[in-house]
Amino acid sequence: MTTAAYSIAGTFTEADLTRVVGASKSGLIGPTTLYYAGVCAPIISAAMALMTRTALNDIGYPTYYSTLLSAMVAAFAGLSWYLIFVRWSSRQSVGRGAELTAPTDITVDDSGLILRRNGVEIRAPWRAIRFDQTKEQDPILRIDGAAPVITPASWFASESERDAFTTYCRSRAMG
Repeated sequence: MTTAAYSIAGTFTEADLTRVVGASKSGLIGPTTLYYAGVCAPIISAAMALMTRTALNDIGYPTYYSTLLSAMVAAFAGLSWYLIFVRWSSRQSVGRGAELTAPTDITVDDSGLILRRNGVEIRAPWRAIRFDQTKEQDPILRIDGAAPVITPASWFASESERDAFTTYCRSRAMG
């Protein structure tokens, strides 16, 4: 029995990582961002409502107006925080750690995928890998429980080598 193995290596560019981020997310705002923005906004709103109402009551505003104004200030404070937080979260640059500076080696064989970068080795069996391809024809290996792995076309010596790699991965991966 022969064991096929394909290895490619290279350094990711910012454009490569932008493509994989675009391919891996279904929207601009992730669930973690929504969670933290949604948890913090009501707390900030409540604090602003309490501070505004107390300040207005201390200077003798009628209860009706101090309640109305504190509710308006609270609404604007919560909404402002939510929008600021969402904006901060969408301005993160691509590339974590050494993704843009260290060479990455990707090997696929009958056992699965092996990714090596800066002394770190990640292994994933084929049963945990799904195959996908971006519009730019860069094969993407989606690993259950981990970030997707893009294999940029520029890392292959030729188009036929990329096609052989793609065919091999497509035949082994789930889905």
